[in-house]
Amino acid sequence: MRSAPLIWLLLFLALAGCATLNRDECLYADWQAIGMEDGARGRDLSYLARHRKACAKHGVSPDTDRYRIGYASGLEQFCTPERGFSLGLQGSGYRGICPDDLEGDFLPAYQQGYAIFQTERQIKKITATINDQENYLADIQAEIKETRAHIISDRTPEKERSRLLKNLESLKREQEKTRRDSHHLQHSRQQLIDRLNLLKDQAGL
Repeated sequence: MRSAPLIWLLLFLALAGCATLNRDECLYADWQAIGMEDGARGRDLSYLARHRKACAKHGVSPDTDRYRIGYASGLEQFCTPERGFSLGLQGSGYRGICPDDLEGDFLPAYQQGYAIFQTERQIKKITATINDQENYLADIQAEIKETRAHIISDRTPEKERSRLLKNLESLKREQEKTRRDSHHLQHSRQQLIDRLNLLKDQAGL
């Protein structure tokens, strides 16, 4: 069990990690530079409220005007087609922070990258399902083989053999259904792969 001092230390470190700026950063802040950094990182303008809360503990209020000037400059670095495509490709969310004059180029690039991300994610998901189906088919095949062995065994009572025959037919139906499902999944995966290749060609990848 952790001692009380250690628990308080961990709690203090956790709370300290929540603050956007420390004491010295608040006291000697270049609010235009801070705004530029936040904009360049794609942070929402409401992030300023977190700075205000962090610095209020040290009796400092942000210079909102200088922050906004820097923030607008930072958005010019963030709201580029290249950055939009990269963010979309990573599956990162976009909070609509780019101004209209920049979003016109940023958003299509972001959507293009995000379409590739989504398609790759769908391929991974369907591939995992296909693998599960193949494992299930292997289990069914093993059970069919075992059931057949029991059916032809001289040690199997006639009543039990009759039950095993019915079970065998049920296993065969399940096997056929699973094969059909797997075939459909493989067809769907190939369509997704074709779509992914097309998207990548359009993006020049």
